[in-house]
Amino acid sequence: MSGVLQYSLAHVRVKKQGHTRRKIRFSKGISIKSKKQDPTTWVTIYFDAAFNSRESKSMAGLVVIDRMGEIINTKPASNSNVSSSFAAKAYAGLHAVRLGTSIGLCSVTIKGDSCTVIQKCKTKEKDKSAISATIRDIQEESKFFQEISFHFINRTNNMLAHKIADEALKRE
Repeated sequence: MSGVLQYSLAHVRVKKQGHTRRKIRFSKGISIKSKKQDPTTWVTIYFDAAFNSRESKSMAGLVVIDRMGEIINTKPASNSNVSSSFAAKAYAGLHAVRLGTSIGLCSVTIKGDSCTVIQKCKTKEKDKSAISATIRDIQEESKFFQEISFHFINRTNNMLAHKIADEALKRE
């Protein structure tokens, strides 16, 4: 296992104990487990976004963690022509749902630190906000899962996804 992967795993273990002093380094598309993920296993996908208003670009940071708390995968995902940081968070949520479907998961928990995006994903009512099209896409993609739940988490509990998004946007 490379030093980058070990560092990411060490950060997650330290984070669970409430410490967040380490700087996270990564490379694109880190795959930590080599074995194929059992699609019946419930996993959690954390998402966050970084936004560059001058270039109208955003980068999503995605982290897939299994029941045991082990990182299965991390992934940055870019977007162009993004109007706001609010839209960037919605796109990050969409990337999280699409990652779950591409892995072939049946059951997933999606966690992010945008309370508004999480609440809009949970509701069945038609959204009329600036991110309505993206929320509708998330809700449509969610139908491919047997079970899906969306949960708001504090930013301090979402630092790995945030760092992935932030560092990937800086490198772009």
